Amino acid sequence: MSIRVGRVLGVPIEIHATWIIALILLSYTIGFGFIAKVHNDIGALDAVLAGALATVLLFACIIGHELAHWPAARRCGIHTGAASLFVFGGAAKLNRDPDQWNNELSIALAGPAVSLGLAGALALLYFVVDAGSMFATLIFYLAFANGVIGLANLLPGYPLDGGRALKAIIWR
Repeated sequence: MSIRVGRVLGVPIEIHATWIIALILLSYTIGFGFIAKVHNDIGALDAVLAGALATVLLFACIIGHELAHWPAARRCGIHTGAASLFVFGGAAKLNRDPDQWNNELSIALAGPAVSLGLAGALALLYFVVDAGSMFATLIFYLAFANGVIGLANLLPGYPLDGGRALKAIIWR
């Protein structure tokens, strides 16, 4: 069961009920497993709240990754549905598969390109902010997480973007 929570660039954004599980687990894990280790003087509630903020920002980055598939798909004449967030991440809904290998490749690589671009931009930002601040900790976490998301999505397994890219290369 998904709930439509809004639109970004004309694309409906949906949150599946399982996303709540991810929000709770990641808020706790990021808060205590990372933020509280970096800022050992932080209280438990503040750690969880910072973890929740990091989780919401991470899922905003995932929405950015999924939205990147839309312009590539539209350039190929493919209509798009909603972007969905769920417990394992996100998904972009296309109304059909591309009919040419190069379209499949460009659509597949658009998401990881955005994630890796965000990782790079956030890494650069990290080096210009106060390294001991909570802001820097959140920026570092998001840079690292986006890098992992971008690289993991390039793995050649379906339904990852790398699996779709490999399919396009084999198709060629």
